[in-house]
Amino acid sequence: MMIEIKNANRIAQVTKCGGIAQEEGIMNKLWKRLSQGKRRGQSMLVIVAALPVIVGSLALVLDVANLSVTVTPDNKEVIIKDTRNIPCYFCAVLGVNTAHAQVSSGSGSSGSGVTTTATSGIVPIRSAMQVVPIGVDYRTDLSFGNQMVLKQGQVGAGNWAPLAMGGTGADTYKYNVQTGYSGLVTVGDWLLTEPGNVVGPTKQGFDYRTSAGINSFSTGTFNNHALNDPRVMLIPIVDWGNINGRSQVPLKGFAMMWIVSIDGQGAITCYFIQQSVPNAIPDPNGPITGATTPVLLR
Repeated sequence: MMIEIKNANRIAQVTKCGGIAQEEGIMNKLWKRLSQGKRRGQSMLVIVAALPVIVGSLALVLDVANLSVTVTPDNKEVIIKDTRNIPCYFCAVLGVNTAHAQVSSGSGSSGSGVTTTATSGIVPIRSAMQVVPIGVDYRTDLSFGNQMVLKQGQVGAGNWAPLAMGGTGADTYKYNVQTGYSGLVTVGDWLLTEPGNVVGPTKQGFDYRTSAGINSFSTGTFNNHALNDPRVMLIPIVDWGNINGRSQVPLKGFAMMWIVSIDGQGAITCYFIQQSVPNAIPDPNGPITGATTPVLLR
């Protein structure tokens, strides 16, 4: 009201001076400013109205992230599985100080709360540790359940399939049979052979593994066993080529085998199996050989 009175007086004064056009320009500018102020006020109302939604989103991102996470035994799902009160940092704006989460596990499960899953794939491995130093030719049938006898004869002049990993000599070889080679080996590496039949160290090493497996997991079989049964072994797949005496052979992949028995001549009867390899480095583009590791896909 005061603005209108002042403007009316101003118009009268300017009219007397012949400045009507100039004063009308001033009035237009004043109206524009008032209109801009009105629009800014409307924008502020929109922001205030949207604030609970914005804060609610922050609550979901930050507060729900405090839930515990578990992985299913088949390594194919990552699931939130928890029931507890979670302190909220942003939920307080919405009128609550804690969030009660009650979560069910598994696909298709019922129950209220927050449930999330992630899909992983099973892929071949590129690098691994605890490899047992007995090489298998890359042209071998590695199908699950296929039986094979290792060290049944020579794989090349002066060689019966043992490998020298981490050092040469019968004692090093026997220790690596018992526990697996502690170093990391990668597809493409060149592995040194351990010439000779080395019957004694072979039998001692594999007897150790089979005895430990029977004592700890008496009911284990090649298709139904604990993952850490010592009768399970990770072996290198190699190209024996034209070896003669102590030589080098290329590592072309890995396979998993189950030890059945070893005879007095050091021949080892085994089954090829399919099993995940702990602490292995994946190779999504590698050949499927039965030695695999899970990777998160999404």
